[in-house]
Amino acid sequence: MTVPRHTPFDHIKNILISTINSYPYILYPEYTHCRIHNFSERWLEIKTIFFVNPKTKTPFIAAREIKPKIAEQLKKYGIKTPYPHITLTVEKE
Repeated sequence: MTVPRHTPFDHIKNILISTINSYPYILYPEYTHCRIHNFSERWLEIKTIFFVNPKTKTPFIAAREIKPKIAEQLKKYGIKTPYPHITLTVEKE
């Protein structure tokens, strides 16, 4: 996801991790983490990694449920995203 460069990374990180870990199907919440994937003078691109229990939700369904909640939390804290979407990439091991 992308946020304005002036947004404090620690604030975004706390919002993302607490929102994602609030779902009961997240495995190993202690391993949920965020990092700056890319940046420019205007924005930060943030990548978030988390694990989903496949016995309760498929990763795609989990991502579909989490995405609007993240957008809602960002709006609650007045954080605008330069693009009107959040991309969640699901990887299987």
